Amino acid sequence: MLKNIDPRLSPDLLRDLAILGHNESVLIADQNFPMGKITAPVHYIPLPTTDVLSAVLSVFPLEVSSEECIKRMSDPSAPLDEAATAALEVIRRAEPDFAGFHQPVLAFDQPELPTGFLHAALQARVAIVTGDIAYSSYILRRGLTL
Repeated sequence: MLKNIDPRLSPDLLRDLAILGHNESVLIADQNFPMGKITAPVHYIPLPTTDVLSAVLSVFPLEVSSEECIKRMSDPSAPLDEAATAALEVIRRAEPDFAGFHQPVLAFDQPELPTGFLHAALQARVAIVTGDIAYSSYILRRGLTL
């Protein structure tokens, strides 16, 4: 029996997160994300994205030294909405050194561009679908465990 493991994280998800290497990534996506294109193992946690971020970040070392440690799918011209602001608060509680979302945020509708969110999502080694249907998808880059 392990102690202090968030019960929202399944054994299979914990295994998949544990075998990730430095700079590999996890996709956390809302239910409208086209998961059929993703080749990584896909897990379903039917909870709000903020709850999933909180659970994952309780065991996942974020690469806070990189400006691209978290990628957020959004319209680059739009300000942070309520859901993104809540997610930012969760991330900052888990990783106090996280400086915030840096521009440009990645637009989904440019999958052919290397800067597009879909292109980045296809590189993820683990994927998690949340219970949200709103626009709330993130890619987290794994850091070092020291």
